[in-house]
Amino acid sequence: MRRNFQWTLLGGLGAWAGVALLGCAEEQSNGLPSRAGTTAAAATAPARPVGPFPRGTPNPASSPDPATVGPEIEVIAPARGAQVSANQVEVRVRCSDPDGVAGARIAGAPAASGALPGEFVAQVGLVPGLNIIDIQATDGLGNVSTSYVSCAHGTFVPDDQPLQRSVGLSLTQAGLDRVAAIAQQQTSTLNLYSLVSGANPLLKNFALKVEALGLAHDPLRFQLGGTPAGIEIVVTLENLNLQAKVEVFGGTLTRADITSSRVTLRATAIVDRSALTGNRPGKRALGLEIDQVGVALEGFRVRTPSGALNLILVPFQGMLKNMVTDKLRDMILDVADQYLSASLAGVDTPLTVQVPDPLNNGGRPREVDLLARVDEARGFNQAGLGIVGGLQATPKNPVPGAARQVLVTGAALPPQVFGPEGFTLTVGSDALNGLLHALYATGSLEMTIDGTNPTPDFVMPMAVKVLYPFLPPVRDVAPDPNTPIVMEISIQAAPVVRLGLLGASQYGVHVGEATVKVLIDYMDGGPRAELFTLHASVDASAQMDIRNNELVVRNLDITNLRADITREPLVDLADQEVEDFIESALPSIAKRFTSTLPAFPIPGLPWGLQLRNARLETAPGLLRLHGDL
Repeated sequence: MRRNFQWTLLGGLGAWAGVALLGCAEEQSNGLPSRAGTTAAAATAPARPVGPFPRGTPNPASSPDPATVGPEIEVIAPARGAQVSANQVEVRVRCSDPDGVAGARIAGAPAASGALPGEFVAQVGLVPGLNIIDIQATDGLGNVSTSYVSCAHGTFVPDDQPLQRSVGLSLTQAGLDRVAAIAQQQTSTLNLYSLVSGANPLLKNFALKVEALGLAHDPLRFQLGGTPAGIEIVVTLENLNLQAKVEVFGGTLTRADITSSRVTLRATAIVDRSALTGNRPGKRALGLEIDQVGVALEGFRVRTPSGALNLILVPFQGMLKNMVTDKLRDMILDVADQYLSASLAGVDTPLTVQVPDPLNNGGRPREVDLLARVDEARGFNQAGLGIVGGLQATPKNPVPGAARQVLVTGAALPPQVFGPEGFTLTVGSDALNGLLHALYATGSLEMTIDGTNPTPDFVMPMAVKVLYPFLPPVRDVAPDPNTPIVMEISIQAAPVVRLGLLGASQYGVHVGEATVKVLIDYMDGGPRAELFTLHASVDASAQMDIRNNELVVRNLDITNLRADITREPLVDLADQEVEDFIESALPSIAKRFTSTLPAFPIPGLPWGLQLRNARLETAPGLLRLHGDL
């Protein structure tokens, strides 16, 4: 017989684990988990149960009276967790009851009768995001039962494409100065001679042949600043002295010192490849394409030991200066490219995140590739640089049947510079939805907790004794309290995030469709007995912190949960019995599950820089992370 119930909870479990509540730990007096006991036992795996265990017989006296139970409700359409682009959806349900069905309400309004007996239909308008549609049916005796179905409404983008303008990076001028200082520090011992000598001869034509013999210079200095189209990079090198062997007209050989008191390279970096002038395509800085490269040499001179040869080389001063300009532009640009772009993990090159397998089931690695691609960059005079881009969160080895479309409902982000901190990362709701979708598609939000094969990572006894205090009919069908139980949890649709509505550092997560199947394994060689299958929709809130350059989730609380028991093939269970067990078990399970949630590294930090004075703030649809580099 079908059971339906709904309630509001505080201090519960988070999002997708909201119904993973039967895996209780070491029993207290009420049979519920002991947090202290779980911690102490975590080092070793509990003993595996040894069967067989006796199969009991259901006792009809323990079952609820059918005359007090409302109609059974079967959702025919839409599919649970469906992705709907249209502004409305047809909801179709089938209701049945021994005492007849008096009527049904869908989304709060009376539903029309369908073409078949017991069928009811309604057209329901949708809002962007996750829609939970409540269903209510009444039987001939006035008993009411409830159900629900969820669907997502909006635009949907394939998960192998970036969600454009969903993330933003802000560097104030102080932040740019910090990046430039680190680049300067990293290149302080660099000598360009190895690059120069590899290009010998530096010049060879009808009049001159020049080969490098040595190169001396002061350390490179970097400056960064914003421009209307992106960023300007200035690299300065002083006291250049290139020792060279010069051959004039194929005969006269001499050593020459080619010097410049200061060399200045100026380059701009832009987003639009179609606007490149082609100086050095392919070079990058802070995720942008380097373009418009110019080199200026001050105090340029060529000197040899011979006064006569100095006079001979005077007409070739311009040719030699152009040679030095071209070679230095190439070399310094290579250095700038290496130190200003190669270390930006997650920008242009994927940042792979290892996703923990909750409770260590499945035994296979689960990974998500994060990749940000720049959509627009804008410099602000004396203020800094703002970059916006698309985040792509691609699941590796997605589970079969997982939807591969990401819900997009957020507004496009503009390039902005924030402060007073030097670094700000803005993450829109679309980017977070893409990340949650990737977790869902990897199967990281699914698990099987098997009481017949306990592991050190889940030491709670998965046995029927944890159900006894709340579900008395279980004693009849499984009289041995150590009989193992197995819980299979799956997610039929990706969770959806809500930002900026619950407090300064809180966000909300909605899981529209989770399924929990609880089975009893008698370990007698026969099939497992299904106790019940449950659909659930969960609203949860959480807080986020920054620890060691990673975002971590804490204080997961359920704010609303709808549960819909769709199958009870073994024994009927009363609504209140299931509700009492869930409400009592949630706090303990919440603490355990929170510790398994992954931490995500902050992308866009060069050279492994740490954030100081980091803080988080939320606004409607946005999460911002501020800090000094």
